[in-house]
Amino acid sequence: MEQCSENNIDNEDNKSEDHSLNSFYPLCAQPLDYNPEIYKSALDFALGNDDAKNIAISGAYCSGKSTIWNTYLKEGSDEIGDVITVQLGKYVDYHSYSNSNLANQQNKQNTSSENEVENRVERQIINQILAQVKPNKIPLYEHKYKQNKKGLNFFLSIIFSTLLSLCIFFWNDYRYIYIVLCKLKISLPLWVLSRISLFIILIWIIYYLMKKGLIKISKISFKGAEATVNQWDSDETVLDRENKDLVYLLNSSEARIVVFEDLDRFDNIKLFNKLKELNFLLNSCRKINGNIKPVKFIYMVKDSVFTSENRVKFFDFIIPVVPIINEHNSIDYLYEEMSKSKIRIKDFDEKLLINLALYLNDMRVLKNILNELIVYKNCLNYDDLELSDNKILTLMVLKNLFPKEYELLCAGQGFIYNILDDPQGLKEKINILRQKYNQEPVDGNNNGLMELFRVISLDEFKSCYRRDIAKTESDLKESFLGLIYYLVKSGYLDKTYYYYIGNFRTGQDTIGRNDRIFIKNLLEQNTVLIDLEIENPHKINIILDNTDFHNKYIFNCILLKYLVEKYNFTNDLYANRIRLIFDALVECEETTQSSLMIKLVHGLKDELLKKLIVLIANDESSLVKLLEYCPEKSNEIYLKILLIFLSTNEIIFPISDLRKLAEYLDGNLGLISELDKTSFDIFLKNIINFNARYNLYADVISNRDILDKMVNAGVYIKDVNNLCFIIQYFSKKKLSIADLIHEIYINSRFTDIWNKTIEENPEFLFQYVDGIPEKTKINLGDGVFQKILNSSHSTELKNKFIECSDSKILNLEDIQYTPDFNNIISSLINYNLIEINKINLQIIWKNDSISQEDFIKYLENNSSNPILREILSQSTDICNMLIQWNCNNDIFNIASEIANVEIKKLSKVIARTRIKTLISKHLVELNYENIDFLIQQNYNQELYLLSKNLENEFIDIIILYNLKISYEQIFFLVGKISKESLIKLVNSVEGYESTAFNINNRKIKYILSLDEIILSFRIGILEKILEKQVNIQSIVEYLKAFPEAGQLTSVFNGKHPILDSSPKIEIAKIFERHGYITIKNNRAYMIKRKNLSLK
Repeated sequence: MEQCSENNIDNEDNKSEDHSLNSFYPLCAQPLDYNPEIYKSALDFALGNDDAKNIAISGAYCSGKSTIWNTYLKEGSDEIGDVITVQLGKYVDYHSYSNSNLANQQNKQNTSSENEVENRVERQIINQILAQVKPNKIPLYEHKYKQNKKGLNFFLSIIFSTLLSLCIFFWNDYRYIYIVLCKLKISLPLWVLSRISLFIILIWIIYYLMKKGLIKISKISFKGAEATVNQWDSDETVLDRENKDLVYLLNSSEARIVVFEDLDRFDNIKLFNKLKELNFLLNSCRKINGNIKPVKFIYMVKDSVFTSENRVKFFDFIIPVVPIINEHNSIDYLYEEMSKSKIRIKDFDEKLLINLALYLNDMRVLKNILNELIVYKNCLNYDDLELSDNKILTLMVLKNLFPKEYELLCAGQGFIYNILDDPQGLKEKINILRQKYNQEPVDGNNNGLMELFRVISLDEFKSCYRRDIAKTESDLKESFLGLIYYLVKSGYLDKTYYYYIGNFRTGQDTIGRNDRIFIKNLLEQNTVLIDLEIENPHKINIILDNTDFHNKYIFNCILLKYLVEKYNFTNDLYANRIRLIFDALVECEETTQSSLMIKLVHGLKDELLKKLIVLIANDESSLVKLLEYCPEKSNEIYLKILLIFLSTNEIIFPISDLRKLAEYLDGNLGLISELDKTSFDIFLKNIINFNARYNLYADVISNRDILDKMVNAGVYIKDVNNLCFIIQYFSKKKLSIADLIHEIYINSRFTDIWNKTIEENPEFLFQYVDGIPEKTKINLGDGVFQKILNSSHSTELKNKFIECSDSKILNLEDIQYTPDFNNIISSLINYNLIEINKINLQIIWKNDSISQEDFIKYLENNSSNPILREILSQSTDICNMLIQWNCNNDIFNIASEIANVEIKKLSKVIARTRIKTLISKHLVELNYENIDFLIQQNYNQELYLLSKNLENEFIDIIILYNLKISYEQIFFLVGKISKESLIKLVNSVEGYESTAFNINNRKIKYILSLDEIILSFRIGILEKILEKQVNIQSIVEYLKAFPEAGQLTSVFNGKHPILDSSPKIEIAKIFERHGYITIKNNRAYMIKRKNLSLK
């Protein structure tokens, strides 16, 4: 039986409660002690106002309309007088029918004519009115209710019947009648007297029969002529035909008030119209007959029976009723009514009462729930079964809100039953839903119903059952799913419900409800009830025979537990039945047999589980098969079974069959700590035989002896984590993964472990290096680094170690003869793992496989080391090369100080600033290649420095090799070299680079003034000046500098100088070409448009 201690579902206090003291409630509308004053005033006004003949007491169903009226009658019955009440019933609950039934009902209603429905209701109105009117007040009404005859009437009927018989008998023979008449001294002719007597008797009999409604005269016929006495129109309804009779009835009844209840349930406005017409006819008739007090019709109706306009037009006065109870205040009334019924509120959870009250908005339903609660509590075996007040109240609420669903639950059917009976089905539905939205599935350990509901949401629950509930015959609809979810989640509604719907006996010899379900299912073989909580396994074991146990439908946790508990290694009956169960298990489908086994034994404690496995392990092949096909190999029960199996007997099966099984214990080796020495030795022997391997680092093996044996046996996976764990275990040091290799190499005791590791896992070192965290360095000191580099490991692996090493190679001679030295040296330099010293420097310098970049990087890595200058000072050959390479400034500065050989050919690799430094240190040779390089790069300052003190050689080289020098470079040399050298340079160079130059007035004028310099060079400079379009004043200044043509300046003063020499003509032509002057007849003329200042 499921219990829920968290919610106080089971109460101890209720065991001794005397339920006989509880009070019951009638469900009909009961008058209150008094009405609110406003209702009394409103009713007094309505009944005292003769114009208000059709009065409405308006409110929702169950709002208290009848209660208010009954209370009013109770308070003023003497003043009100006789009241006729008509109560009409239409209580079809469409929720109680299935969709098909509802459709049938609607079809039947559609096939009935509207008149038939109205007739049925109207007949009820007439019949109820007739039943409340005394027959003696309506002697003329023919359809009175039958009554037993009084003694006098019965005696008169006998006399008249006797007389009629005598008259008929003596109709012709009237002698006897004559004798009687003579004695009575009546002197009329005999035949006249006899016939008069007979006629009187016949008239009385006909009157009596018609008065009693036993005969009707509808047609009188006289020889071909006939008259119809009564003829009904087939289109008329009952009220249409009998309005006059009703007026007669109501007028004769002397009742001044007629109350109509529940008329609105028929949703037929025609009935209201006819009643209002009847009221008008009745009061009109009374007024004509002198009775001025009107008869009032009071209608108890819902607000929505008429539209707004029609409602106030139909009724003469409307009294609204404020509902007594609703979902918001129902808890207050629940507490009040429980107190009145003497039901102890403290026996119930307050939260449960509050939540249930939200669904109770009908006082009658609330009272009936309490009535039924009292009856059930007195009838059930309450104390012996330790039943819960909360659970019984829950079921009573469900019974009253959803009677059809409760009926289905009692029959083992319906929506609620399916939820309580099949939590696994709900879990599967939830997991399918979550898979659709990529959500985590429900944990497989949440098998209890309440636990399952605590991990799923209400939305998930609704999504799973929204369609199912719509298809059922239940009156439980989707809007109430939240209530069911809350009740199950809180434990108020669970599998123990059946204890609350009938009486159960208790005791060992009693067959419980679940026992009956189990045996019935075994006979019908419908499903495997493996988790069914049978109450009496002892009785079931007696009832069943061995053939029943070799059946998959026998699987049940509680039954198996009982058999294992009873089995004592000598009792063959229990052992045989256990074997039969497992034989049936092996015969199940391979995909289900092992999961069934786990479910079957999950309730067994460790000692019982071991007892069971020892018994069934005799058939090793069957057990291995069950273990092999189990899909839940991480399940704790599975692992316990496996461990017991492996530690019970030495197994002589093919290794391939069991190695994989044994390794399923990986990650759960903590379980073996509980094994005794004998069991562990068997276990160890088996796993060694299977060649099984485990992750020792991942498990907490508390038994040190067991751990020592497993390590020494080598039954661990040869990977980084396990080796690190083992090395720490034996060295008793706390090692990081970066210290692992160092510890192994320096400690000889780990040699055997290391060799076995590499032998079993050749990729271990790769795995180790790949597992090193980023930016973490491996401790490879004490020569460990050299050992690894000198090993036969691959170059790829060595490079990985180089990348992670925190140790340097002190002497490259230690690894120089490694076959792959040339392949690893670059990595060593790149990660700065080579110590700076003369030996290492020379080895690297002399190794042709080492690139210039790697050599420079080696030096730059150590550029801050003070010893570097000393080492390089002994290696001038290296420095002579370094000054020409692209090294950093520190290395260059050191090398430039030590180098002693001039650079024969400069290159772009050498920065300009360094060229200047090298020239200043006389480390650049004055030759054609270097001069040409400086001219091409426009390094004018460096060109001058190189030529300084060697002007003649410098000029000679330029002239010799016919190097093209630019105007700007010549201008730069003006003032830096002698006049003679300048003239020699300018006059000897055949061509000039046509590059632009910055005008320096002083240097230009100086060159233009030297008539020793060839005219073509100077004219070329003038051409460059005129291209820049300088102003006239500047042009005049430059023209004056020419010794050969200074007179030409007068042209800009409006004169026309004569061009009487070749220099003047050449210069004039340049000015003419640029549009400054024009030449006519060997004279120069200024062009007027150029007279303005020119830029």
